[in-house]
Amino acid sequence: AGTWWALGRTVAEKIMTALVMPASLTWLLLLVAILAARRAGRRDLMLAAVIPWTLLTLLGNGIVAASLAFSLESPYLSIHPLESEPFDTVVLLGGGTSVGGNERVQGNGAGDRVLLAAQMYHAGLTGRIICTGHRIVELDPDGTDQAEQARQLLVSLGVPDQSIEMLDGRNTSEELRSLGESLADSDQRIGLITSAWHLTRALRLAAHNNLHPEPLPADLITPPDNVTTTAGIVLACIPQDGTLWTVSRLLKEYLATLVGR
Repeated sequence: AGTWWALGRTVAEKIMTALVMPASLTWLLLLVAILAARRAGRRDLMLAAVIPWTLLTLLGNGIVAASLAFSLESPYLSIHPLESEPFDTVVLLGGGTSVGGNERVQGNGAGDRVLLAAQMYHAGLTGRIICTGHRIVELDPDGTDQAEQARQLLVSLGVPDQSIEMLDGRNTSEELRSLGESLADSDQRIGLITSAWHLTRALRLAAHNNLHPEPLPADLITPPDNVTTTAGIVLACIPQDGTLWTVSRLLKEYLATLVGR
């Protein structure tokens, strides 16, 4: 009621919708458990609820997610791929595609990678696109490789099939190893397309394979500079399922750096 009065009906409805989603509903139930345990004098039960509630509060928080994204993406925010000088080869890392239940190849949450590659081709910024990515057979024995999925989407977006090549690699390490074997020490001007938050790791692995491409960021999470509103802050502080997924992807980059992958 207070939100409705202070911020309007539309904002109140969005907040109420967020509060009944799985992540935020779990968050509220944990808060109730904390208060009930405190009232009953059960400090052990209270602590058992405080720990997951605190983790959910941090990992599902939009402000935390934005900070993590900025820390990974900030080196690339000034790069505008469609204003670049032409490239001899543009490498499109796998991960921006999937196959739907109707067997149609589609872009997923990182599908901007494929769109950017097609835009660069049509803008005359490259005449050669290398798609990478091979499925993990143990997990997807009858599926389609990511490189092939990207090729199909690019062709459907008007990129000639003869301008597209494919390379294997079940993960980023293997993809960059294959690229290094194919392109290392080349005098070509090479661009590397992947999600902006993934670029630092991809460039590090490229350097390990004697490959030094220019970064071409796609799928940015960091928004443009906008005025922060009260409604936006309130909504960001409510743990949400999508935010948890975003934070998971970002933390995976830190974990991969920690273990050298």
